[in-house]
Amino acid sequence: MTSFAQYLRAAMDERGWNQADLARASGLSPKSVSEYISKGVIPRADRIKALARGMGVPEDEVRKAADMAPSMGDFRLTPERQADAETLSAAQRHAVEEIIRLLADGNRKKVTGGDETKTPLASHQADYDLAAYEGDDGIRPDQDLSGDP
Repeated sequence: MTSFAQYLRAAMDERGWNQADLARASGLSPKSVSEYISKGVIPRADRIKALARGMGVPEDEVRKAADMAPSMGDFRLTPERQADAETLSAAQRHAVEEIIRLLADGNRKKVTGGDETKTPLASHQADYDLAAYEGDDGIRPDQDLSGDP
């Protein structure tokens, strides 16, 4: 039995539920719940959310039990990218967060400027000094590493 299946079994035991109860509370099919417990199938993100809602626990608790990265809305990091993210310095993490925020702003609305339509990222590009996010390795994000002079 997988650790995720063990987590679901323990959660059901705490509530005095069987698989049908968990399926009903989560709005999932009994077959899906059975596969999570009996076959060790790890559910998709939308079903993780449904399970969390059905059990009345934080989504990240269920994601952790399923060995998934913490939720970032609909954005998820693969375990490999999560491991990469953990190696970033605080300044680098801040830069990544800022880039994600600006890209999301750009997806929500377009800012018209002159003859071209710019996203907020392009509109505010000059406000951010990428050199300020130089990592511990001394490499700046805007540095050419191709080896060509």
